[in-house]
Amino acid sequence: MIADCLVLRIIETDNSIQLEDTDIFILYDSYHQVYLLRGKRSDTSKIASRAYSFESYSIDAVIDFLSVIITKNTCTFELYSYPNLARKKDDF
Repeated sequence: MIADCLVLRIIETDNSIQLEDTDIFILYDSYHQVYLLRGKRSDTSKIASRAYSFESYSIDAVIDFLSVIITKNTCTFELYSYPNLARKKDDF
């Protein structure tokens, strides 16, 4: 049985150029009792970025990670409910 899952999306906007800079998705895997963060910094013309993945059993570690990823730019928060997320955390 697959249950609905809430996912928090954080969109960071670079204030200097008014463009979306980073997309971060946070969900809690209740089966493995772990927080999963998936995200990607926007590509620039000079450097192509790769997606990142962070897992933690501690909410404090998640907050510390976010404080490093998100600078003093503006953020938008969106909350989604997905009824069909993968059962294995490696498939997110």
